[in-house]
Amino acid sequence: FVPAATRPKDFTVGWMGAPSTSRSLQIIAPALESLAEGELRVAGADRKEVHWTKAEFATWNYDTEVSLLQTFSVGLMPLAQDEWTRGKCALKALLYMAVGIPCIATPFGAVTDMITHGENGWFAETPEEWRTALEALRDPTLRARLGAAARATVEDRFSLHAAAPRMLSLLESR
Repeated sequence: FVPAATRPKDFTVGWMGAPSTSRSLQIIAPALESLAEGELRVAGADRKEVHWTKAEFATWNYDTEVSLLQTFSVGLMPLAQDEWTRGKCALKALLYMAVGIPCIATPFGAVTDMITHGENGWFAETPEEWRTALEALRDPTLRARLGAAARATVEDRFSLHAAAPRMLSLLESR
């Protein structure tokens, strides 16, 4: 999970997930309507849960996961704010951040420990906040800054290099 050698030329908003989590996209439906043809790429979604004719669908595949993530300019992580999602680990945000793209996420659960709004990602709750985030992140300079900070966060806090010494220390303390 590394940034692409070159950034995508076109603005592409992406979501990657399991078919069972596709319904989370309904939370931001009004904001997604503002995207133009070809600007939304959805990977792994249940097509019955995604109602945008302008969305480009991609099949999730372990072998192509990283290269597909690298085609995104921005990653989406809308969440229902319930007990189920409170317990989720925010892997989707980590994947986006690891490849150096900013994540727009609902500020709920574990993602609030990973993203600092405006520094290494963006938080949005209301449809208007999601639209504002999508419009702001059309700016390639802002995307590059947030994406670099996101990647640095993953390297500093969540990489094997960073986590292994902490794990060893925990194991030795028992």
